[in-house]
Amino acid sequence: MPRKLILGLALAWCLQAFLSELSLGLGGYDTRREHQMTPAFWRFGTAPVRQLEQCLADVRANVPPGSFVAFTSPSGAGQADFFRLRWVAYRLPEMEVIPLYSPSAAQYAQYLIDYRTGFQHSLLEPMRPVRNCKLYRVRRP
Repeated sequence: MPRKLILGLALAWCLQAFLSELSLGLGGYDTRREHQMTPAFWRFGTAPVRQLEQCLADVRANVPPGSFVAFTSPSGAGQADFFRLRWVAYRLPEMEVIPLYSPSAAQYAQYLIDYRTGFQHSLLEPMRPVRNCKLYRVRRP
């Protein structure tokens, strides 16, 4: 009788541990959309990456390879602008991508990608509209 009781308790404990792990896993799966909103957690194939890819495809069509491209995006939680810049640099290897706030941007930038910030300056000449962002040619004074 004690063997059956010990075996029953062990099985009940295993079942409880399994259900607890399953609950934690499903909870993480259910909240995955919240984590993918910040660029630090973006993954290929998600909606934010596809939107950025649409912008960059148009940029590739309008900007010659080897150009210096400044990039700006809204700052957000968890250094969102930092991670967006890294995504852009990764997806545009044929161009030199620099952050707009970099001291060298004023000297070297030939184009500017404005990803949802509404940045304006008198030296920016709007180019053809691109999807999900704005592309400007930088005029030299």
